[in-house]
Amino acid sequence: MVSEQSSGTLACLDDVLITGELARRPARAPDFASENRALRALALEMANQPHRVLQKLAELVVELLHADSAGISILEPGGEHGEFRWHAVVGPFAGHLGGTLPRERSPCGVVVARAAVQLFDRVGRCFPELAGATPRLYESLLAPWNADSEAVGTVWAIAHTPERHFDAEDARVLESLATHAASAYRIGAALADAHENRRALEERVEERTRLLTEANARLQHEAEGRRQVEAAQRESEARFRALADASPALIWQADEAGRAVYFNQRFLDVVGLLQEQLLGHGWHAVLHPDDLPAYLETVRAALREQAPWQRRVRIRVGDDGWHPFDAHGAPWFGADGGFRGHVGICIDISATVQTEDALKDADRRKDEFLATLAHELRNPLAPISNAVHLLRHPDGRRAADRMVEMIERQVRQMVRLVNDLMDVSRITRGKIGLSKTAVDLADILAAAIETSQPAIDGARHAFTVSLPLEPLMLQADKVRLTQVFANLLNNAAKYTDRGGRIWLGAHRDGDMAVVSVRDNGTGIDAAALPHVFEMFAQAHAPSDRHQGGLGIGLTMVRNLVHLHGGTVEAQSAGSGMGSEFVVRLPLRAQGAAPAGPGEIVPPAAVLAGRRVLVVDDNRDAADSLCLLLKTAGATVEVRYDGLAALAALEASGPDGFDVMVLDIGMPGMDGYTVAHRVREGGQHTGMKIVALTGWGQQVDRARSHTNGIDHHLTKPVDWKTLVNLLAAA
Repeated sequence: MVSEQSSGTLACLDDVLITGELARRPARAPDFASENRALRALALEMANQPHRVLQKLAELVVELLHADSAGISILEPGGEHGEFRWHAVVGPFAGHLGGTLPRERSPCGVVVARAAVQLFDRVGRCFPELAGATPRLYESLLAPWNADSEAVGTVWAIAHTPERHFDAEDARVLESLATHAASAYRIGAALADAHENRRALEERVEERTRLLTEANARLQHEAEGRRQVEAAQRESEARFRALADASPALIWQADEAGRAVYFNQRFLDVVGLLQEQLLGHGWHAVLHPDDLPAYLETVRAALREQAPWQRRVRIRVGDDGWHPFDAHGAPWFGADGGFRGHVGICIDISATVQTEDALKDADRRKDEFLATLAHELRNPLAPISNAVHLLRHPDGRRAADRMVEMIERQVRQMVRLVNDLMDVSRITRGKIGLSKTAVDLADILAAAIETSQPAIDGARHAFTVSLPLEPLMLQADKVRLTQVFANLLNNAAKYTDRGGRIWLGAHRDGDMAVVSVRDNGTGIDAAALPHVFEMFAQAHAPSDRHQGGLGIGLTMVRNLVHLHGGTVEAQSAGSGMGSEFVVRLPLRAQGAAPAGPGEIVPPAAVLAGRRVLVVDDNRDAADSLCLLLKTAGATVEVRYDGLAALAALEASGPDGFDVMVLDIGMPGMDGYTVAHRVREGGQHTGMKIVALTGWGQQVDRARSHTNGIDHHLTKPVDWKTLVNLLAAA
């Protein structure tokens, strides 16, 4: 029977009860990882210090719910109506609580009576003894817990600031922890009973010994004690299994002979088998046959040495095939110190292994690329070396013209390789800019055909071109798209047997222009097709049909097409079945800005009257450039280091040279310092400085500009470009 005062308190509690807010408030995302770590910590506390479990649980409530205070109350028998005593309190509220509260006047009683999580707002309004609590109570979240189907207590969390509001996720976590409060309560009760039974047993044994009772009675008493110990052990094992089944890891237990005696529920769910199918040596069936012998040897060695062990093994995961796991085992010993076997855990490391495989594949491809790069660079170097030796021969000069042409071809090949490397590096890092103008797709394809025609004709391929009559206008960088389609045509010529067929076609598809490059060549294997656009891939042909190149052309094609807002797709029916590359590019919108003027290439000019200072620590490069410039009519002086260059400028006076062609990477004083000194002096303001260097990154060009260099060219320079620059200086 409830008194009028109790009824009034309960009615007041209904005024501050705001449990319905839990469903309306946005709930934070579950943090199962933190929850699992907390449960593992709680399990360790149960195993090592069971008397602290309730206090540990209160600490975990504060941690997981980000509460200010938390505690656990237990209904104690006695009194007129029974009382709740605070058994564990954490946080600032711990200094205020510690006494007892009647059920009728406690929010704990309401929660237990309603058997559900309840949320209260400012409960001090209903309880004078809480109204003056320091710090103040704003929100209180309480969850009941049961022992042996009877509600015996609550777990509660308190917010001392008005900004903290509990949500449905907090309620779920608190309700989950409440089930562990029940387990902790039962553990404490079991330990108390065991302690009491042990004390009673000792008293009976002492009494029997003192009274010299018959041995039979003493033996019966000891047998009863053993049964109690066994019951306690069974209870302990049940607790262990309950905790293990709640773990997301695969947990197992084996006896001293290596026979499996237990698997947690997670293990059974992952492998899709029953406990009975795995016990004993049945677990062998879920290990990969190739891994089983070595795994068993590891286990046998650990059993002999009673030592921990670790090994990677593949486990069959239901219908998802074999997954790699890291298996760890540790010995466990009984109360008598005797070896009982191993307990262990298995962790799925599929993601880690995939990452390792990706790194290994990247390393392998890097090695293949470096080998390919060495091969490709040696190819042009070999005929150049041969030509040098031949030109030194007395009869070599008669073949000089042919040798010069051959050297020029090989140098162009080396320049192409280096330019491809630099282009793909800039493109993949987003360091390339496009010079877009309005351009007809037909003009781009015509330029690409002109570039690739020698390769097509050289292999005697039949080449068919099908273009629409209407113009397909793009807003694009003509040079870069010419590079795209020339690369695709060169690939088709390269990977098609001599006398094959190549088709180039284009058409409109809505607001897109579609270009197809198709051949009847070697084709692409199905396994390689998804990787054909990856860096350093050469998926067209097996190694015995290697056609040269670094394997970066298609990567460049894909990135340049993407920079234009388009897509590129590779298609092939398989090896020997030819291949097709389809490029889709957005058409230029109606009314787009008209094209600006194209790049004006100054006509070649004789350098008569031009005074040029060449500065390069590579004497061969400097001397050969000097000879070339003199053939164009220039007056040229050469210096081989920065200090000598500055001395030559000082000796020549302010109007001594029109242009200085300057290397950057010189020892002692580099080209940047030379240019800076010249510009800082202010005596040669009319002289142009042209950097001619092997450093060609954007950062190098920016540094040249900062130091007063007018033009930045990379070696080997295009002769016409250099002459045009010097003529305009």
